Order: sequence, then structure tokens, then C-alpha cells
Amino acid sequence: MLTELSARASAPGMVVKGVFDLFNNICEAEIATMMIRSGKGTLYAYTANFVRFSGGIADDFFGVCTSDFNSYFPDFQVVAQNREDFYPPGDNSKRIVSYTTIPLAIGGKKFASVHIGNSINEYFSPAILESITIFLTAATPIIANALSMFELEELQKNTRAAFARYVPADVMDEIIDESSKNVKQSESRNVTVLFSDIRDFTTISENSDAQHLVEFLNGYFAGVGSEIISEGGHIDKFIGDAIMAVFGAVTHMENPMVGAIRAATRMLAALKNIDTSKITLPKGKLEIGIGINSGPCVLGNIGFQNKMDYTVIGDTVNLASRIEGITKTYRHPLVVSEYVYNEIKNNFLLRKIDKVRVKGKEKLVDIYAVYTGFKGVEYKPRSGEIQDLPVVPDLLVNRETFINYSKGLQMLDIQEWKTAQEYFTRAVEADETDYLAKLYLQRAVEFAQIPSPEDE
Repeated sequence: MLTELSARASAPGMVVKGVFDLFNNICEAEIATMMIRSGKGTLYAYTANFVRFSGGIADDFFGVCTSDFNSYFPDFQVVAQNREDFYPPGDNSKRIVSYTTIPLAIGGKKFASVHIGNSINEYFSPAILESITIFLTAATPIIANALSMFELEELQKNTRAAFARYVPADVMDEIIDESSKNVKQSESRNVTVLFSDIRDFTTISENSDAQHLVEFLNGYFAGVGSEIISEGGHIDKFIGDAIMAVFGAVTHMENPMVGAIRAATRMLAALKNIDTSKITLPKGKLEIGIGINSGPCVLGNIGFQNKMDYTVIGDTVNLASRIEGITKTYRHPLVVSEYVYNEIKNNFLLRKIDKVRVKGKEKLVDIYAVYTGFKGVEYKPRSGEIQDLPVVPDLLVNRETFINYSKGLQMLDIQEWKTAQEYFTRAVEADETDYLAKLYLQRAVEFAQIPSPEDE
């Protein structure tokens, strides 16, 4: 019977109730209490009032049990008490005249006590006490194991709650689950990496009160961080005012690149809700840059015994950081690599910006500006991926500028400098605020002035 109880019981209360029911069959226990101490100061008290003694009698019995428990554990400080009565009091007015108590121990260390009462005088004969002792010897490991499993589950719950603000829930589940291999072993996986950074943060920090700056950053991280999480990404780390987020590293995503761009768009839209009233913004508004790249990374625990990070490393991460940095150069808040472009070009509106080189690498990589629509025109996306995204003014482009800019790039590729200059001129005329169009118009003019080898 104890074997069956051990197999099906999943909590201390369930085990104790089963033990009490067996007590009642073995020695006709009329009332029983078990008191278990935990390592965190919690006292678990369980009572079975089989013959329904009255409330007053049951309370007096519990008081005696508590007194004997305290004598077993004089140094135990009760921080919290969980009490469960399996059978409620009734109208039985008999007195409890026979009583016995036995401590329970594992490895010679007491952790609980059992208390049994009966209305029959001198009921606990040597034979009955021997039966109780033999039974408890077999039941004690089962009770102790149930308590250990219960406290482990509670520890896991508390650990998740405590670290939820710092570690993504899916990562935490893998860290806690000892059967998981993904956290313990490094592996290569294709992921999408997003870097964001606040523009002119050095100037902001130099001209703002330290406490106000911290309050602003906390509000900023909460505002944009929630958008990352809502789109399926997790925040790998905060680096000063920068954020590194990863999509598709731990949980499966159908298209992590789309998720990253959707998150970036929502991050930019969320800026208007960030409280900046207590800090000084050099340009009068809060601006950020976001770079996104996708490719193979090494995923695993990085660090040493006293400090570990579950993170991703590799060239993919380095390029994402590099792209975020050059959003300042090209004055566009959301830029992606060609690896992202190739996968999402049918979902979003993009235009090529330039080629960049990653430090230590020979190959140049194309980078693209991301847009969600045209200025002053209702944009109908070719895919449903961006239909429910918020309107972000910085992610809108003039249609004529976009068309002529694209044609101008094509002319540059075939070295038709004069024709390219004409297209870029039209692009600037359509929108004089478009920095990229003006930048490439200047380049076309400069290229056209360089004499060809035939002219020399």
C-alpha cells in the first residue's frame, strides 16, 4: 500500500492523508496530527479527525501536538504555517485519554513529528506502538521525498518569479529543467539579432541628473522591451543604453526576421510614450537606431563559474551591432543586412543604402533601409505581415523619391553617371528632406567629374 502511495502522491498533503488513512486501518487511530518543518521556516501541519471530535477537543489536541513538536525542535523559528484538516470537527464529545507521539528522522536528522490520540484508556499497548513504529519506519522516506519534491517545485516557482525580469521565461525554464541539454551544451543555430541604441546618449547623460537619467532608462527599457517580447524575441542583454535582442534562439519562430522587424517598428512607435520630461534631449526628441542581421551563431553558456550568460556570439552578432552603428551615418532608424532583405523583401518596403565591411572580413555586405509605407499615400502591403503595425513617420518615404532613387542606383551600377544624376535630382526634388537621395546625388555628381581612361 505504501508503494502505491509513493507512486501516485505528488504533494506532502496527499502523502500524509494516505498515511493517516492507513493509520486508521492499522491501529484504529481516532485523531492524528503530523507536523513537518521546512528549511525556510514554514511549518506544515496536517490533522485527520476520523471520529469527528468536537472543535474544542480537536483544538486542545492540536495544542498538545504543537507543544511536543516544539520540544522536538526548540530552535525552529516558525515564519509561516500551512495547516490542513482532512476531516472537519463534529459533535463527538468523547475525551481523548490516550496519546502517543513519535519523531520522524532521515539520516539521523529529525524533520517531523506524528501525534496520535484515542478515546480508549491506555490504548497504545506495546504491540500497537510496535506496529506504529514499523509502519512509520517504512513511511518516513516517502513523506520526506514528497516534502523535498514539493519544496523543489516551490523553489523553481520562486526562482522563475525572481528572475523573470532579468531572464526570458523560456530560457529560465531550460536553465531550471535539469533534463534540458540545450543550455548546457553549445550549439550552432540560425538566429536573428537586433541591436538598438539611443542617439546622442552621451550628451543626454552629461546634461541630465543621474537619478532622472536612471528613471528615464527604466521607463525606456520597459516601453521598448515589451514590444520585443510581444513579437517573440528575448532581450539578451542591456549594454548601457543599448539593447541586444535575439529572435529564434530558444523558441521556434516561423520567421524570426519578420518578428524582429515588427518589433523594431513597434519600438520606434513606442518612443512617443516614453517620459522624457526630466532629461535634456539635444534634438528636442528621443531618437534611436536599430540594426538587424540574421545568420548562424553559437548559442550557449558563456562566462565562468561565478558569472554565466546564456547568449549568442559570432559574426552575425558583430554585423548586427555594426549595422546599428551606421544608422547614424545614413540617418535612418531601421537598417537590415542583405541576409535579412533576401528573406523579407516581399513583406516590407526596402531600399538599398550601401555596402559595408565587417571588421576583419573581406566581403562587403549590402544594407537596406526598412519602410512601412509611402508618405501621404495609403500603402497596401504585398503581405499581411505589416498590416497591423503602427504608423511611424520616420519609416515613411516619398513614392517619387523611392522610385527615382532606385533607378538612380541602377544607373550607378552600370556607371551611367549623368543619367544617375538626373534620377537622383528628381528624387531630391520630390522630397528635399530625404537624406539618402541627397547623398547619392552628391556621389553621382562626383563620379561624373572623374575623367574616364579614354579622356586622359
